[in-house]
Amino acid sequence: MNRDQMNATFGVTDEQLDSLAADYEAGDWKGRLGPVVQGRPRLYEEEMRTISFRIPASRLQAIDAHAERHGKEPVGVSSPSH
Repeated sequence: MNRDQMNATFGVTDEQLDSLAADYEAGDWKGRLGPVVQGRPRLYEEEMRTISFRIPASRLQAIDAHAERHGKEPVGVSSPSH
């Protein structure tokens, strides 16, 4: 994305950005700064856990059979990955 596209995305011009920068550098800026958050935006408000891994199909079938015997929902996906 070039500068013109970026400005269009955020609805600003180079002149507006230069004016804001001048105000900030002179100590006259009336805006506010929000918290800096590293990483991607959260998808959910709770902690995310990754459980993706590869195991042999027979092992997954055994895990699902165990879950079903104990009244739990199977976790397996029947379609093979490519």
